[in-house]
Amino acid sequence: MTETATEVKGFKNSVLGKVLFKIAAIAGLQEALNGKAAAEHTHSSSESWLSTLLAGKANSSHTHSISQVIGLEARIKRIELAVPSSFPDSAWETIEDLSFDGNQTGYKYTFGGTSDTHDVVPSVGDIVRIKGASHTYSHYGEVTAVDQAPYAITTSINLSGIQSSAAYLQILKD
Repeated sequence: MTETATEVKGFKNSVLGKVLFKIAAIAGLQEALNGKAAAEHTHSSSESWLSTLLAGKANSSHTHSISQVIGLEARIKRIELAVPSSFPDSAWETIEDLSFDGNQTGYKYTFGGTSDTHDVVPSVGDIVRIKGASHTYSHYGEVTAVDQAPYAITTSINLSGIQSSAAYLQILKD
């Protein structure tokens, strides 16, 4: 572009002037615009037609709890799953001490016994992590299934190849 700022401003003013000139030159347009409300014109809520339109609508102070909004809790959990590492250790509760020999495969971990023998039983959708006792690694995921007997959970964490003599399966507290 080789035009100077002055030339660009001149072109803009020229175009703007032509547009305004054309509006004035269109027969009847100015008369049609006369009497119309200015952009800053407002209405009072005491006007009957406006009150009729607003009747039955919720006040601006009207709210809903998270549980009343269908699907919101699940969406929040998915967001939490995207950033679970930002939660401090105090936000996690240990379900089970684990030991992995490196031969574990897939996404299911079987505890043995029944869920009745455990203090914390996760539900589908809960956020979980497997954390090494030495804090050298953490794997995050979501519970996708819970079996009652033998007690097992399936998560979105691929357990294949994890080797640790001491690890924890933890659930994100509510």
